[in-house]
Amino acid sequence: MATAANGPQPQISSARRQEALIEELRARIGAELFNKQAALLQRLDDTLSGFKRKTEAADPQLALLQSIRDRIGPEERETTKTQFIWNAILQAFALVVGILFGVFSILSYVVSESANSQSLAANQLALLALCLSSPNADGE
Repeated sequence: MATAANGPQPQISSARRQEALIEELRARIGAELFNKQAALLQRLDDTLSGFKRKTEAADPQLALLQSIRDRIGPEERETTKTQFIWNAILQAFALVVGILFGVFSILSYVVSESANSQSLAANQLALLALCLSSPNADGE
């Protein structure tokens, strides 16, 4: 309504509007904080453009994978009930074997600890026998 009374307002270009907003923000939050935020935004923009480049580089690979997937028929991609059952049985077997090996390792540690203490006693007894078998065993 006020614009109609004053006549049509000239369109402000997008670049000028952005510059005006930047100056307003710079005045509000201070130049130092603004510069930190600008640097952070620049790093974010650089990171995102790096991701874009990596995605664009991966597009041929994705296209190749999609073409391979299209060549494989849907009957080869879907698992049958027997494949599912075998898969479940093998995974259950692998879980049981993993648990058994874990128990075995714990028990073998306990047995090795006992064997080490027995070997220590045997070594001390052998050393004592060696010392007593010498000709000067009577202390002279």
